[in-house]
Amino acid sequence: MRRLAACLLALLLWPLTLPAQEPLWEAGLGAGALRYPHYRGSDQSETLFFPIPYVVYRGEILRFDRDGLRSLLFTSDRIELDLSLDGVFPVNDDNNARAGMDNLSPILEMGPSINILLWQEQDRLRSLSLRLPLRAAISVDSGPRFDHQGWSFAPNLYWVDNAAGFSGQWRRTASIGPVFADSRYHDYFYTVRARDEIPGERPKFDASGGYSGARLSLASSRRLGPIWVGAFGRYERLDGARIRNSPLVERDDAWLVGAGISWVFAESERQVPRRD
Repeated sequence: MRRLAACLLALLLWPLTLPAQEPLWEAGLGAGALRYPHYRGSDQSETLFFPIPYVVYRGEILRFDRDGLRSLLFTSDRIELDLSLDGVFPVNDDNNARAGMDNLSPILEMGPSINILLWQEQDRLRSLSLRLPLRAAISVDSGPRFDHQGWSFAPNLYWVDNAAGFSGQWRRTASIGPVFADSRYHDYFYTVRARDEIPGERPKFDASGGYSGARLSLASSRRLGPIWVGAFGRYERLDGARIRNSPLVERDDAWLVGAGISWVFAESERQVPRRD
């Protein structure tokens, strides 16, 4: 068993040569599952099952790929400026800690990110970057109505590893770094106003801006012919965060995990240079 494990590990770590070209676009359809907390610090979680429209577009300016939707506003050998996106799911009255309080609308976070390449292997199979995303938080209500809910800043070290394979090619990424947010952002999730106070159970709390915790993210994906599979996980710690003493924060950590599978049924004949 030890020899078998060693052989499997060697195969997984065996470097493969990636093609220099990729299709300009790919299209497919699949399904996925996501397990996420109501909000960071909540003791309650939800599981969501959903269809996955697999769409990849590798344009020179607009890209929708394994790193999400990005608009490459500027790029050079070492520095890249793109559009960064994130989001938070809505929280309804089924959250016990927020019982009787206003529901939280879904949040779209969007803004520029400066990405600085710190190191890259000569064959470009592995790289390490510093990413500096500054995002505006926008709540989306029915109507629709859009309201600004503050800013978040999540600098992180971002590692990409394409040099592992076993009958195919895995792509693995990892990122780690702190999270900061202004008082308006923290206020939206963690402030308890006088009208929502419950003596001895949910005291009043005024959220302030500053350190919001630390985040570690891991992801892996692979193409098996026309089949794409992927999984990711994100772990967050709230030790020392400015919102840690809010009565709405019930735990010091949070997990968000998900997985998906898609059938890729179409791709362009036009090829573009790989940009990993």
